[in-house]
Amino acid sequence: APKPAPAAVANADAADSGDASSAPSSAGARFAVQLGSFKDDATARQWATKLKSAGVPAYVEHRKQADGSTATLLRAGPFADRAAASAAIAKVREAGLTQ
Repeated sequence: APKPAPAAVANADAADSGDASSAPSSAGARFAVQLGSFKDDATARQWATKLKSAGVPAYVEHRKQADGSTATLLRAGPFADRAAASAAIAKVREAGLTQ
């Protein structure tokens, strides 16, 4: 399996527009953690399932790139604050879900 990109905490309010139809909606939650970018949707969804099984809220999001291609992003969240997002990163690493 492709190795996901290093985790990065992102402020959900600053996200670009894109297909976030699979992103969960949580009132007051502003942070998401990008865990990886994949070429195919199926692999990203498999990782999302593994994360959810480990107790980490995860979703797949599709974003249009400048060159017209679509990136498939694996994200954890949403989280109410940066501390909760950072705790999720630790949980992902503890569960061994880093490859």
